Amino acid sequence: MTVTALTGPSYLMPINSLTVLALLGGLGLYARSLGGRSEWMVPVGLVAGILIGIVASVLGLRLPHSGMVLSVLVVGAGLLAALTPRSPEMIAMVGAVVVGVVAGLAGVAATPMGPFDWIGLAAGLTITAAAGVGLGAMLSQAVSWRAVNGLGLVIIAYGAFLIFVIT
Repeated sequence: MTVTALTGPSYLMPINSLTVLALLGGLGLYARSLGGRSEWMVPVGLVAGILIGIVASVLGLRLPHSGMVLSVLVVGAGLLAALTPRSPEMIAMVGAVVVGVVAGLAGVAATPMGPFDWIGLAAGLTITAAAGVGLGAMLSQAVSWRAVNGLGLVIIAYGAFLIFVIT
């Protein structure tokens, strides 16, 4: 039995998309820089927002220029990871929900078909966002916070590349 036997391919979707990895990983790095409860509030808010956005797109709400919007979100996530601005936990979580809704509307994930696909997608997104938090913890302890900031710069460069490719 494989990992995707129950959940379908939606479980592995976040791992297969570099844009989703950059967005979720960048916000996970930012959540780690905030510390405390933000380490779980920001990723959970982001995943909840993405699922809300997907539901809204299923109901017919569309977002124009979705590729450009996703690219700008990736650059924003990279900026947060690189600059690590301080913000209250609730503002960071609400911001993550808003980013998630916009990303869900922009088509960050294919629409799940059945209930197990929804569960698989939620699990895959959560694991990917948590991996950003874990990577931030590992880099900050093993190397320094400058490594986390450097990874944020790499995410910014990738988002800028996407913007130039799309336009």
